[in-house]
Amino acid sequence: MVIFGATAEAAASAIREGDAVLVEGTLNLRPYTTKLNQQRLDVQVQAEQWVKLASPGPRRSTSKA
Repeated sequence: MVIFGATAEAAASAIREGDAVLVEGTLNLRPYTTKLNQQRLDVQVQAEQWVKLASPGPRRSTSKA
């Protein structure tokens, strides 16, 4: 995900690793060739809007002892 400008500043202060985030934006695909001559595809979402989703809370064990 790629974010620029004021959107990036807001995201940097609100989003942490592991947070669930809904992102809306443009999908950018860039093919390239590695040094080993392998074809690869770089996929990026250029975020225009994002929303941090609610945390599901702590997991509870459902197994019966």
